[in-house]
Amino acid sequence: MLSANILLSGNNYRKVALLFKFMVMVSESTFFRIQDAYCIEPVQEYWDKTRAEVLESLRQKNRVVVLGDGRMDSPGHCAQFCTYTTIEQDSRGIVHIVSVDKRETNRKSVIMEKKCFIRTMEALLPELAIKEVVTDAHPQISALLNPERGNYYAWGIQHSLDIWHAAKSLSKKL
Repeated sequence: MLSANILLSGNNYRKVALLFKFMVMVSESTFFRIQDAYCIEPVQEYWDKTRAEVLESLRQKNRVVVLGDGRMDSPGHCAQFCTYTTIEQDSRGIVHIVSVDKRETNRKSVIMEKKCFIRTMEALLPELAIKEVVTDAHPQISALLNPERGNYYAWGIQHSLDIWHAAKSLSKKL
């Protein structure tokens, strides 16, 4: 149960091990062995089932608006991983999650979000009638969605910018 609770809470072994420093705690290798044996597969099955239900409901729509954003594991240019999450506007259901390791981009962290976005579009376009994509003002993603010469111009996808990111930027400048 401890392995499942740590996984589902979003924590990691080392943080919880520090908490239990003076208590009886399983070793790190035992923790990961238990997690692999009992936790990963049920979580993956639940995700696959939930995602399939969300996608099935979205296939009925002729106009799907998705919102996407990437999150790095650390700030600046030293990030090792980027996770890109895409949700549908109306239901707020998660339709896709993809992670990219810096090693997949020739150790260039600045292009990890672009690579995540490309993988997301490759996965979603065959499945959904995406008419609009809302993202932050990432220049590489904006170039991909350019209506005249971007990679996805043939799909007729409208690109909109998330106002939250603009407001955040404006407040920093003020």
